[in-house]
Amino acid sequence: MDVAFAFDATYASYLPGAVESVLRTNTQVELWLAATPAAVSVVEKQLVRQVSTRAAIHYLIMDESRLQLGTSVLAELSYISAGANLRLFLADAMPAHVTRFLYLDIDVLVHADLSPLWHVPLGDAVVGAVRDRGTPFMGSHGGPPGLSADLDPASPYFNSGVLLVNPAQWRRRDITRRCIDYLVRYRDRLRYPDQDGLNIVCYGAWLELDDTWNYQYARPGPDEPRPCRDGIRITHYAGNRKPWDADFPAEEHRRRYLEIVDHANVRLIRR
Repeated sequence: MDVAFAFDATYASYLPGAVESVLRTNTQVELWLAATPAAVSVVEKQLVRQVSTRAAIHYLIMDESRLQLGTSVLAELSYISAGANLRLFLADAMPAHVTRFLYLDIDVLVHADLSPLWHVPLGDAVVGAVRDRGTPFMGSHGGPPGLSADLDPASPYFNSGVLLVNPAQWRRRDITRRCIDYLVRYRDRLRYPDQDGLNIVCYGAWLELDDTWNYQYARPGPDEPRPCRDGIRITHYAGNRKPWDADFPAEEHRRRYLEIVDHANVRLIRR
């Protein structure tokens, strides 16, 4: 199973928690890490100790200039790092023998075997993804910048934090270049930068997955369900408050996250 992450130095120190959650629940994993040199330097030694023989690690080194593609102009979304844009380059950077891969954001926890997701038939879809919990439709909250009249505002809109990627279709449809063009064109109006771009260029070409594969806790409260309730396989802490934050309000989630981190002997920078 090929599992990919993309990050810059801002979130690099939190990568081991997500990686550990993958390796505790899955075997025969190959990790593909798209990162800038500065980000790799933050986490490389930790990963060597942590992963050891449990998985193969491949670094896909990204030029720092790719972090200049733009971030959200909305103050409430300033927590979204420019490193998120690096996921746009994964499919083109993968070797030819990788015929699919699972992309995960760093702010996820994997709770169970990912094999059922891994074997989902994608057909001609570019990606398999879960509908965004806070922005379920293309037209939600006014829609992304550049939403044209030929895109139905009532059509589903996906969250890009968990993506089952078909790299052949990604390359055939020239997704990377089209997303870059989107980010450049709307640089002064960006909302959810790469996520909006992906939803526009993948319109009608993605497969909707069950939300147990990307259960999003964007605004967690103390009454949020337990991390593994009702078969949830992947929890995604998609908002500005993360389980490594001291004031994270869902205590059971924070305890589970820190237990995984401590098991991996991660020197976590706790905010």
